[in-house]
Amino acid sequence: MSDNYMEIYKKYRPNRWEDVIGQDKTVKSLKVSLLKDSLPTGYGFFGKRGTGKTTLALLLAKAVNCEKMSSTGNPCNECSSCVSIDFNNNPDVVYESMANNGGVEDVRKMVEKANFAPLYKKRVFIFDEVHNLSKAAFESLLIPLESPTTKALFILCSTDPQKIPETIFSRIKKRNLMLVSNETMRKKVEEILEKEGESLSDDQIDSIVRQGKGSVRDTLNILESELIDVNDDDDDEEEVDFYSLLIHSVSEHDISKTYRTIAEATAAGVSGDDLAEQLFSDVRDLMIIASGGDRELTPNLPEADYTAVIKGMMGLGGLNMVAQSIGEAISKMGMNVDSRIMLEVALGNSIRKLKAAKAKRG
Repeated sequence: MSDNYMEIYKKYRPNRWEDVIGQDKTVKSLKVSLLKDSLPTGYGFFGKRGTGKTTLALLLAKAVNCEKMSSTGNPCNECSSCVSIDFNNNPDVVYESMANNGGVEDVRKMVEKANFAPLYKKRVFIFDEVHNLSKAAFESLLIPLESPTTKALFILCSTDPQKIPETIFSRIKKRNLMLVSNETMRKKVEEILEKEGESLSDDQIDSIVRQGKGSVRDTLNILESELIDVNDDDDDEEEVDFYSLLIHSVSEHDISKTYRTIAEATAAGVSGDDLAEQLFSDVRDLMIIASGGDRELTPNLPEADYTAVIKGMMGLGGLNMVAQSIGEAISKMGMNVDSRIMLEVALGNSIRKLKAAKAKRG
């Protein structure tokens, strides 16, 4: 692989506001504050992995320090400040992952730097995974966040904001980033495929988007893996939708097929956690359909006729039982319990209950 090779998710990281997908409300509010020169001292970007927290933080840092920012708030991506941010050597923009630097001394050193005059326009401190900070480290952030003399911008990013003290929450502007819809993600994948001069079938694209679960980074990493596989002449294997196979095997009350599908999925590198979470999402969508809900409310479920599946699940009551069983398994997966075994037990019990309900109905 060439030394100049760049992963797809990095290659297509947005460097303009309009390139950010799925976060329209947040982007609009950031641009308004930027153009009105009314940025707060602190922002909090919270959301699941791959939703754009770091991307937005770096884009905002770029725009704030750009020497030729456009009238729409976009950085020029050409001036010395923009280029140095791209190469991670801008002295005014500091990015730190708190997963490894969450101690009070680490934070105090950065807070001290906030008092230095910037080389460009504004010092920006990006704290990634900020929920890992110690109590003392959080407390050291209070003074710069609430001081009227602080000229720096602090951006706190986190996938677990409930661990952040309320004293911090009350001193920052919070922006919750959402998982990206399948429709929006599909358009992004198709756009990248066109730019890369590559092509995939509709089923392959649907599978990639579905596996990405709303995370842009995860989706683009899966896309990259798929393109590598497609271009490998020795790889003639067809893409298998294990999630769909599982839904059907449970609705058919086939325990053997269910266990075999889980085994094949894990052998192919799909974790028990991912299987359980996607299956839970699919069953939830089926509950909406069974309740007569609008199909537009289930964009993550592949287009198909699910009448037989819902019937096999014994309707809304059976779907609710299966969802509860999977949900309980997911809640236990963080307790050092084998996720595959937990899913097998949950689905095995669900199938037995579905069989019993069917027999009772006659």
